[in-house]
Amino acid sequence: GRGRPKAEGNPNIVRSLIDATERLLRESGYHQISERKIAVAAGTHVAMVHYYFGSKDALLFEVVQRYYSQIIEKLKALDQIDANSPSVSADVFRLITDAYYEKHWIMSMMVAESSRKSSQVMDLFYQKYGQQGVGLLLLKHAVEKLIERGIYDRNADPILIARAMFYLLTGPFKHERQSSSAGLDPEFLTRKDEWVAFVADIFESRYRRCSHSA
Repeated sequence: GRGRPKAEGNPNIVRSLIDATERLLRESGYHQISERKIAVAAGTHVAMVHYYFGSKDALLFEVVQRYYSQIIEKLKALDQIDANSPSVSADVFRLITDAYYEKHWIMSMMVAESSRKSSQVMDLFYQKYGQQGVGLLLLKHAVEKLIERGIYDRNADPILIARAMFYLLTGPFKHERQSSSAGLDPEFLTRKDEWVAFVADIFESRYRRCSHSA
């Protein structure tokens, strides 16, 4: 059906189209992508985009789904963080930031799409994950585990913390509607560690248990 890869056919072509799309997002940017460029990069014909995905937007959504699957795997490492470490909040937020920003070009595309008045990519996203989206739910689940482990106050509201994390994660992206300059602030990556430390201080003072604040 439209918006989902066809089950029949050549899985190598499906994978090569998704790989090529992600590579073009990284190398050229979201606003430079076209179905023809994707097909050329994948070594196939542009008709294959329509045959397997129905549209470029549906193909972009497949890239997004793979991105979030990778984030889910990376966030499992939160279980290994030492709850008694004096830098635990920085450890937590650095891991979360690295998980999301490793492929920041995909996040840039999502920010740009969410700023558009009409977006098939976001329509498919909400159909799949609901209006809250997968990112917020992933962070809520991660925060609940951190609270269970005693890293954050048991009286803290996990959805409130998750929302704060989500807004802080998307903060460095410029939300300029349908603009080629939308995306990650290029200076951010050079100062990411400073930003992680700043955010960690906020969470440390607001959500950490009193017993760890000394």
